[in-house]
Amino acid sequence: MKYFLSHISFCIFIIFSNLTFGKEFNKLFEVNIQMEPTKIPFESQVDYAFEALLVKLLGQESEEIVFEILSTNRSEDFLLSYAYSKINELSFLNAKFNQDFVIQSFRSLDIEFVPQNRPVVLFDVIIDDGFASPYVLTNSKSEKSINQSIQNILEQVSEERGIFLELPVDTLRPIQDEKLQFEKVKNFYSEYDYDFLETILIQRQDLNKWVLSDKEVNLSFKNIDLLLEYFQNNLQANIYNYLSAFKVSNDSYQIEIVFSNISDKNTFESLLDFLNKNLVVKEFSIKKFVTNTLTIEIESYGQVDQLLSSLLFYQNIDDIYFDRESNVIFSRLGT
Repeated sequence: MKYFLSHISFCIFIIFSNLTFGKEFNKLFEVNIQMEPTKIPFESQVDYAFEALLVKLLGQESEEIVFEILSTNRSEDFLLSYAYSKINELSFLNAKFNQDFVIQSFRSLDIEFVPQNRPVVLFDVIIDDGFASPYVLTNSKSEKSINQSIQNILEQVSEERGIFLELPVDTLRPIQDEKLQFEKVKNFYSEYDYDFLETILIQRQDLNKWVLSDKEVNLSFKNIDLLLEYFQNNLQANIYNYLSAFKVSNDSYQIEIVFSNISDKNTFESLLDFLNKNLVVKEFSIKKFVTNTLTIEIESYGQVDQLLSSLLFYQNIDDIYFDRESNVIFSRLGT
């Protein structure tokens, strides 16, 4: 047992240094879109919602794939449930789609998609409004309209595209030097788990003129509304760049996983349920179960690192590592 633990600590460093971090997006097959139900036929409403779902899964728009999927099924065939709601006098359609049927269609047509494991993008936004000292925008509630606008944009795009667009909870990041090197900026957020870090500087130059700068552009705007419009459009355009690294291919491979320290029946059943719902796992079979240790043979999509990342979402896993020589993943569950 001591050898097992020491081996784990060594292999985690080697393997996980190459893994994407990501988090599990729980409402991946649920879509909320602004809709006026009395003005649009129900079939068209579901079409719009289903196309929004495909953008979330593919990472980008694709008329070709929409046509390919809907050539054999209607959008309504994938619909599980729907409901309407009103937010600030605006009507919204909430549509939930059948995960199994959607994924089955994707697989049968050899369409690659991004599963539940979704990237985390941390935004380091410095705002200098010309009145107070420059500050770093956090996710704390704010009375400033520019803060609220950026927070709302990140929240809206995050839900719409199925990605985690986050602001720091708090930060001691110094902002005296607004041209700090990117690697130095990363050091300020060493306690955060993220896949991408975006540093943006927003400055007011006179009463109405604003400037947005990042590592690629330095743009001027006649007013703050135009700057925010650019920020949102540019963010939408860049989402695919973040998601593409998490897309899982339809190529599959065989691998063995050994889960140890399975303490009771509930843990055993919840583990199997988790594997059944894992979109990276194609199929699996139980090889043996001896002395609280379960050995499973799995056929998985994509790469081994993507399977490892997906397994981390199982809440009872304490340690996990991959022995490349034997092609076996070893995982110990917590108590």
